[in-house]
Parts: sequence; C-alpha cells; structure tokens
Amino acid sequence: VHDLYLIQDTGSGADWDVAITAEAATSDSLPYAAAGGELGDNDFSEEWLPLQLGTATMVNIEMSAIGGSGDELALMVHDGGGIVATLSPVFGGETIWMTMQMPASARLQVVADGGNGAPLAYELEVTAIPSTGSSFAGQSYDNNSVNSSWKVTFPSSGLYQFDLTATAGMFQFELGADHILKTVTGTSSVSYYVPAGTHELTVVQDDTAAVTTDWAVTVNNVGASADALPYEKMGGAIGTVFNDEWLPVHLGEATEVNMRISAMGNDTDEIEVTIMNGVSEVTSFTVAGTETLWRAIEMPADAQIHLSATSAADLDYDIRIEAVAEPTYSWSGQSLQTGTEPTFYVDVPIRGVYQIIVNSEQGFINFSYEQTPAIEAGIVVTSEVELQAGTYIFTGTPSAPVNEWTFDISLLEAFTPDIVSITPDEGTVNQPVVVTITGTNFWVDKVELVDGANRYELTVTAWDETSITATVPANVPIGTYDLVVTNADDQTAELTDAFMVNPYVLFLPIAIK
Repeated sequence: VHDLYLIQDTGSGADWDVAITAEAATSDSLPYAAAGGELGDNDFSEEWLPLQLGTATMVNIEMSAIGGSGDELALMVHDGGGIVATLSPVFGGETIWMTMQMPASARLQVVADGGNGAPLAYELEVTAIPSTGSSFAGQSYDNNSVNSSWKVTFPSSGLYQFDLTATAGMFQFELGADHILKTVTGTSSVSYYVPAGTHELTVVQDDTAAVTTDWAVTVNNVGASADALPYEKMGGAIGTVFNDEWLPVHLGEATEVNMRISAMGNDTDEIEVTIMNGVSEVTSFTVAGTETLWRAIEMPADAQIHLSATSAADLDYDIRIEAVAEPTYSWSGQSLQTGTEPTFYVDVPIRGVYQIIVNSEQGFINFSYEQTPAIEAGIVVTSEVELQAGTYIFTGTPSAPVNEWTFDISLLEAFTPDIVSITPDEGTVNQPVVVTITGTNFWVDKVELVDGANRYELTVTAWDETSITATVPANVPIGTYDLVVTNADDQTAELTDAFMVNPYVLFLPIAIK
C-alpha cells in the first residue's frame, strides 16, 4: 500500500485528475522516454522518475532542457545507496548525452537550479547501446563544461565511416583517448579503422567563443578490414582552440611507405607529427605552415598519427601515405631551410642506369642517397646514375630560406638479364613441377619454355633480381626446351636445352616361375 500526494502550485492552484492502470510488464524496457517540467522559479524544483530494468545495463542517456539559455537543470541517477551518476548542467536549449551503467533498480532525479529566472521543461531518453548504423545529435553552449558522450558497439574490427556535421560552431569528435580525434567545422565524411568492441564517443565543443554548437554524428560500417594505400586524410583548425588530432592507420602489416603532409597556415607556425606504435614513438618531425614535406617511414601494422600545434593562428593539413614507388615516378614539395629535411623511398627494380631530374623552382636543394651526394645544387639538374636493384632512401637538403622543388626518376637502360641455371632441369609429362631459376638482372614480365614455334608460359610465383620461382604447367609435351626469361623492358635471356619433359614410366612387378 502506497500513499499518493498531490501538491498544487500555490500561485495558481490546479484542476487535476489521476488514473492508475496496471500493466503486464514487471520491469521497464528500453528505450525509456520521459518528459516533464515546468521546474524552477515556481513551487516545483525537482521531479523523480523510477527506472526498473531488472538487471544492471550499460545505457546512453539523451537529455534536453527546454527554456531560456540562462537557466539550467541537473540529472542525478540514484541507486539504493545514493547518487551514482550526474549530468549537470544542462542549459535551456541544450541537448546533452551521457553514458553509464544503469543500476537494476534506479531513480532519476531532475533538479532545477535555484538561481533560474524562469521554469524549464525537459525531455530525456534512456537507450540501449546501439551497434553501427546509428545517428546522434545534440546542442552545446560554449560556457558548458559538460561534453556529450555515448557508446557504440562495433561488431568487427575494420573501417567505419563517420559522418560529422557542425551546423553551427565547431567541435572535436573523439573515440578513445588517443585513437580518433578530429576537429569538425562544417560537414565531413571520413573513414577510420576501429577495433571490435564497445567504444565511447565524445563531442568536445568550442568553449572559447560565444556560439552554440549544433552537432550530429552518424556511424556506418564500410566493410573493409584494413586501410589501403594510398591513405588520404585532410583536417585541421588546430593550434588555437584545439591543439591536436589523432588518426589511426591500420595497414595490417609493417610497411615501408612514403608519407606526404602539407600544412596550410603561417610559415612561422608548425605542426608536430608523431607516428606511434601503441605507446612507443616510431618517429617525430615538424612541418611548417607553408611546407609540403615527404618522409620515408617504416609504418607499423597498427599505427596512430598524432598531430599537435600551439600557434597564433590555426593550421590545416593534408596527408597522403603511398606505397613505395618504382621509376618512373615524381615527387614535389616545398621545404624551408630551417625545417625538416624531405626523405622518400625509391624501389629500384633492376640494376641499370637511371635518370634523375631535380627542378628547384624556387631556392636550391641537394638530394643524396645512402649518404652519398648524387646531385649537385642547381635550378635544374640532370644526372645519370647506375643503381643496383633495391630500396633507396633519398634525402633532400634545402639551402635557401624557401625551396620549391620537384624530383623525377626514370629508367634509361636496364642491364641485360642472364640465366645461369634451372633446378630441377627435368620433369614428367602431365605433371606440373616447381622450378628455381637463377641468374642476374631479372625484371620479370614472363618466363617460357620454347621449342621452335611452340611456347609454354610458366606461372611465376616469386622473383627478385637473381632468382625466379615458377611452375612448369602439366600440358608441356615430351621433349627438350629452351628457357626464355623476358623482362618488363622486353630484354630477354635464353638458356638452350635447359629443361626436359620425360615420358611417364610405369613399372610393373613380374613374377618368374
């Protein structure tokens, strides 16, 4: 038996009625929604709402205060022992989110601030933690120290698309302490790698300007399991209100890459770029506000890029991460003499003579490889160098205050290939056989067994400059064949009478009596 009380407004009285109807449910279910008020600047300052879920449950709570922007409400969640969570303040006109472990048996208390100048109404909704394919929206004032936070379950590790919108004001979107942190000033759609699990998402509003931040976030599954190269991200508005951003790069395996970053802003300001592997720093460098910088990086399988700036004006950035290129290829950049030296990998596929052209459109820059000067300073420099097959790091040394440059490399002439041996050098008809071919200056386009006009192409599974692994197909007829390797530049090597296909021999046991 419970006592019910009705307390009327002493200022105006009340016409009232109460009806009670039993429902079949023994507990509340999610989503749970409630609306109430008017609270504050009258006889009523609080409301209490029982919430009986039956079991402790992780939930998201969305609360809106309806009324003047100078008035505020607070939400307190109680269990049997007292307050377990608080959302405060929520000003009139705001919609704020919070996430928490809701007790099995809870009471929600909505309280108006004693200094309010007018009553406030409210709406709140308690929801289960959603999976991806969900949207969230809110409104925050610059003078509110409360940031909206909620949780989302990501069912599998992989790429997810985040549609981020600031209809008014600006905010930073955060997932994890150092996984995703992005500044949003308008509308942005960007994909990031997120590991499987339930993660907390947070919106941090601009607290320095007298503006309202209207924000929206939508999360969808892209379907890819890892980032692919080239990897490109743009962002910024860092340096004043917000000082850093975090970008995850999940390639799935450690990879040598060339990373280009352009910073847009004043040349006296700079962004510090740090590549992290978990809690370990891989490398760190700076890029000034007018620079386009290349860096050769051994990118970890699961890396994070941290960009930070504290400057007089905001800086924007444009990042592109590429696979290591083979000639013919071109790089371009702008480097300050006092800044970070540009570096990039070049994958030389075959021993040969390569042409390198450096065009210093502004200033002067030297480039060297393996610490050996290869090109002299000049406005336009052409050099022919002999390079062995392998991966090289080229490093630029700027020698003028501002240096705008291009670097082009192309193959002039590859050395002629040569075959030394094939092992094994015979096989049986109608049976494929894996062979190893040794020699020099391989740059494989195709490998064939040749008998006059008859040509049979082998399936190449691996190769480098001195070795080829390939499979002789089962359809090669009985006979003796020359081996021909054709390089990508159409130069060929031939080993005569290199491989024999033998008939199939069947041995039958014979009993002699």
